[in-house]
Amino acid sequence: MHESVSALGAHGMTVTELNAFGRQKGHTEPHRGAAYRVDFLPQAQVEEAVADSAFDDVVDGTHAAVSSGAIGNGNIFDSELTAVERFRSGETGADAV
Repeated sequence: MHESVSALGAHGMTVTELNAFGRQKGHTEPHRGAAYRVDFLPQAQVEEAVADSAFDDVVDGTHAAVSSGAIGNGNIFDSELTAVERFRSGETGADAV
């Protein structure tokens, strides 16, 4: 996935494995003859910081790379970054993205 979104303008990403629930509300699984409820399901959170000029292409590319069409597949949240600084070089703003 990272090769495809890098080509579109995302020069880095963070992927976090987590447990969460949403509209799918979990499910019931059998275990040793008894049913138990699984409310939190394993998921992945993908974070990418991109320049405004690459935003639409990166969102479309990320969606194409990670979407399976299954229930609980996910959402894309758009948050504006008000400040960015690269510690090593001291670059700020769009240069740091």
